[in-house]
Amino acid sequence: MHSRFPQPLEFPGTYTFSVDIITSPLIPYGVIGTLGNIPIAYVVGELPPLAGYVYQPMVYDTTTGEAFYSAELPVGIDGGHKVIVGIHWMNDGGQTATFTPTFELVDPDGISREVQTFTTVLSPSGSTGGQTGRSVELDKAGMWKIHAILEADGTLVAEETWNAIIVTV
Repeated sequence: MHSRFPQPLEFPGTYTFSVDIITSPLIPYGVIGTLGNIPIAYVVGELPPLAGYVYQPMVYDTTTGEAFYSAELPVGIDGGHKVIVGIHWMNDGGQTATFTPTFELVDPDGISREVQTFTTVLSPSGSTGGQTGRSVELDKAGMWKIHAILEADGTLVAEETWNAIIVTV
């Protein structure tokens, strides 16, 4: 029977095994293990070199001290309260890259009320998060949104908008 995956090999003695994601012209975006100093490679498919996404928006009501996470959004908050917002971002690509998320709290009239930008270097599968530095007073009734874009090495890789806060005055 022919298989496109290598068959396991038996090696006598004691050894250690490690698995790393690599990028190499010889083994494009595969998984490599070592058995002693013998490399063993399994090519499992290519990962895009630059990819990422934004996720888990959150709202923190600085007036009450309550935090609301993605599953709870949009959340109703009284007018006059002050909030900060945050997001997480992840490197979903096959190489280490500089990620620059920019996210903003947008009021019901479409006006950006607070913008935050971070610059982070993330290896593949690395993630982090951040929040706005200043609180914003909820002074307009309606739906407030969190809008985020994510760039990797200067290339746009993701954009999301979430309904975040419903304000009734």
